Amino acid sequence: MMIIPHFLVWAFLLCSQLTHALIEPSHPVLKRDETNVITVTEDNYPLVSQGIDGYHNILFLTMRSKKGNNYDCQICIDFEPVYRKVATAVKQQTPKAKVVFYIADVHDVPSLIKDLKLTNVPHVVAYGPPKDGENFSWADSSFYHYQLSNQSVQDILHFGNFVGNLIQIYIQLEEDFSIFEFVGYFSFFIGIFLFIKKVVLPNITNKWKLGLSVLSLFIIFMSITGYKFTEMNNIPLLARNEHGEIMYFSGGSSWQFGIEIFTVSGMYIVMGICTLLLIWINNWSMLNNEKQSMFSIALALMLFSMFFYYLSCYHIKEPGYPY
Repeated sequence: MMIIPHFLVWAFLLCSQLTHALIEPSHPVLKRDETNVITVTEDNYPLVSQGIDGYHNILFLTMRSKKGNNYDCQICIDFEPVYRKVATAVKQQTPKAKVVFYIADVHDVPSLIKDLKLTNVPHVVAYGPPKDGENFSWADSSFYHYQLSNQSVQDILHFGNFVGNLIQIYIQLEEDFSIFEFVGYFSFFIGIFLFIKKVVLPNITNKWKLGLSVLSLFIIFMSITGYKFTEMNNIPLLARNEHGEIMYFSGGSSWQFGIEIFTVSGMYIVMGICTLLLIWINNWSMLNNEKQSMFSIALALMLFSMFFYYLSCYHIKEPGYPY
């Protein structure tokens, strides 16, 4: 291993600062750890802050200090695993992506804190690719700011989507298992199962016919909704916004979340059933004219409300839709 004298390193750093020359991607100071992240220190800060020609810079400013048993910045600690998982996924899935992930503890890099005039943490900032000859630095160049909140710091899909959109790549990520979310869904579907078993099935005479009908409807439903499209393109079933709320509709009509497929299909099914009932209601001998009129009005109002709701959802995807 070749040892470079300290005075040569500092001389190189001084010259780099004077000329604002961009460093090369193969420079030793850019060695990344096993999670594809470079730790910024007071020593390497003057060099790494100049950027790399053609590479995005994503910088996570954090604080790991503690007071007693509590961290000074709990959000910092909660978000760091998410930050490293996304950086690792980028390295594994798109190794040629031109992006560098940095992490800086405010206690370890006082020069960075002074240059950026920071008064609080955490922050995630992303710089666009600098060009050779450009006067680029973290302190002076413009950047994108990723908003951190108590919900988004634990949402790997949200941050992964930010990184993917920033550098125009697609990365596949998986959320961590949540016991509370699992118990919620498990209880909900157990309730439905018990309702069907105790209430619905005892009143059905031909269970085989019903079972085959439900199976046929399920196969048709899965075939025509486009859910296979989301599977083939690794589009998540559920996506959440910065507040941790489920996003049922994606922006634009070129793609959709998995849950969006079922939501829209459910709207079509409800509107179709209402339309069929409006057609068949006159043939129901058990209803007199007055009841048929009341049911017709109720079905028409339901159909109108559902179509109005459908249009409001469509405006989320196409805000310029005129109708």
